[in-house]
Amino acid sequence: MKASNVACLALLSPITLAHYTFGHLVVNKTITERWRYVRDVATQPGWETTPEGIGKFYPQYNLTSTNMTCGRAAINAAPTTQTATVIAGEEVGFYLLDWNLKETMYTSKSHTMGHYGPAQAYLAKAPNDDLTTFSGIDADWLKIGYFGPKNDSDWSTYMQNGVNFTLPAKTPPGKYLLRFEHFTLNYWYQFDDGTWDNSPSEFFVNCAQINVVSPGGGIIESKDMIKIPGPAYGPNATGILVPEEMAGRLPFKGLLNYKPPGPVVWTG
Repeated sequence: MKASNVACLALLSPITLAHYTFGHLVVNKTITERWRYVRDVATQPGWETTPEGIGKFYPQYNLTSTNMTCGRAAINAAPTTQTATVIAGEEVGFYLLDWNLKETMYTSKSHTMGHYGPAQAYLAKAPNDDLTTFSGIDADWLKIGYFGPKNDSDWSTYMQNGVNFTLPAKTPPGKYLLRFEHFTLNYWYQFDDGTWDNSPSEFFVNCAQINVVSPGGGIIESKDMIKIPGPAYGPNATGILVPEEMAGRLPFKGLLNYKPPGPVVWTG
């Protein structure tokens, strides 16, 4: 499998630094301390001897894994993660953890989303407002943000430090997991010798714990929600497997025709 071999070599080389994790929540236009409100994730098995924290940046390849929900073993950090109060209708966001892992605040703009692809944001309400035991697995996820192409040949997220978005004003009050994902796309790739191979998607996923203050009033229907992992994120699902021109070799084309996985964005 040629693509797989190339991917393995890349993961073992300095190119690994292109991987990342969204360890900072943005609240009231302030980038908060790393892992204060975002659930810390586990190191990728086999990466324990890498420099401090680098194993946390390893992407998700298995779309059926429960790590797709909030990141590797994120539920383990639930009891020690603080919950941010967010007023519905205001702006929130996620920023990348800087490579200077000794710092608790985001102090550098050198680290960016070095992969091409879209980003999305979801909400899942904690049963009985209890976030300490809520993993988000088998929960109903509501899409509240989508960040796609800025034109027919370029993605809006590429080389950005993070993404800000508005929490819908009519979000029902309560405690939620706020999930953010950025991912590359799965495509069939033709090599110069005429053979074909499959390039897997790479997902970078994190969840924050938030308490939404809101008068509510928004109507949420079953069609607005999905399971993560679930059918909407299958390897051949809409928005995951795309034509080569959308995710293969540069320059890209046809990106304005891209349709992301999951339901439409809920606005209330």
